[in-house]
Amino acid sequence: MHILSTHKNKLKKNGTVLISGAKSFIDPNDFKEIQSLLNKLPKEYVSIGDAGEKNSVTVSRIMTDSNKPKIVNSKISGKILAILNDNYLKDFRYILGENKVFIRRAQLNIMKKNSFVGYHLDTDSNPDYLYAVVLQLGTKFEGGEYRVHKNNKFKDFTPDNKSIIISNCKLPHEVRKVQSGKRSSFVFFLSSHMNKNKRIN
Repeated sequence: MHILSTHKNKLKKNGTVLISGAKSFIDPNDFKEIQSLLNKLPKEYVSIGDAGEKNSVTVSRIMTDSNKPKIVNSKISGKILAILNDNYLKDFRYILGENKVFIRRAQLNIMKKNSFVGYHLDTDSNPDYLYAVVLQLGTKFEGGEYRVHKNNKFKDFTPDNKSIIISNCKLPHEVRKVQSGKRSSFVFFLSSHMNKNKRIN
């Protein structure tokens, strides 16, 4: 648990932590299986995100959260969620310092040249979101930095293959425009509640 304690302390201090691919706690075989399953999901182009931000990104959905959490494309998505819930949710709970946390929304984001995700707050999608997790799948791309805004400043996080970004959902952020290549990332949102989406109450 020593390495997880380091991630936990960095997250608590900064609100965002980047765990490099070399230090990822996701087993390589599980990573390969997740990536293979994600590639089988149907895709859709999204220009407006769930928080109302302007986007240019292709998305494959695993769990949606319009009214309440709902697994979609369940034959494939169920297998992906089972890997995360059975093998890694305990690690995320430890890093977050939360005893009770669930995956509430999940999707694959595919970004090519000129793709971007606009400035937004994840809590605008649902006030119950605690942390966003970004598992990086793509290997060869330029640009696409994960930019977090805090105290009128910003910090860019440059993901590498198999890296994990964990970020507090109360921090505004964006994904900068991809300059070249393909940036694929598996994004999911952790919450302590699985009830009706508070945004629509």
